[in-house]
Amino acid sequence: MRTLCWLALLTILSACASKPTSNSVSAEWDYIARAADRSSTIYVEGTSIRKLGGKVKLWEMLDYEEVRQLGSKEVLSFKNLKEHDCMEKKYRGLSVIFYSKNMGKGAIVYSNNDTRPWKNIIVGSTNEASFKYACGGGK
Repeated sequence: MRTLCWLALLTILSACASKPTSNSVSAEWDYIARAADRSSTIYVEGTSIRKLGGKVKLWEMLDYEEVRQLGSKEVLSFKNLKEHDCMEKKYRGLSVIFYSKNMGKGAIVYSNNDTRPWKNIIVGSTNEASFKYACGGGK
């Protein structure tokens, strides 16, 4: 009887461990927020978070519901290396890569490593959700 109980427990634990979590798209991208107009969803790669003083760098991904035009090319997602200034409540992009398919898949349509100027966080935006995640304010 004891062996049967252990076997049942191990089976249940294995089944639970193999199910994907509801807030995670894959092992590396964590769901953060969906835009108010439902046009895009933002994810953060939790393992990419690097803190230095009051600043935090991380990779985030914006996934579009519908195709967007970038010049003459079509894109459905982009990854952005972003830096948050937790003290000043600002952010800036450090690198960006646009993809032809959802979730950073497909062909790379455009990329650059130009550091963008600092911008203020807009309340209620996906940037605010990313800021809160990066700076410890939760989702």
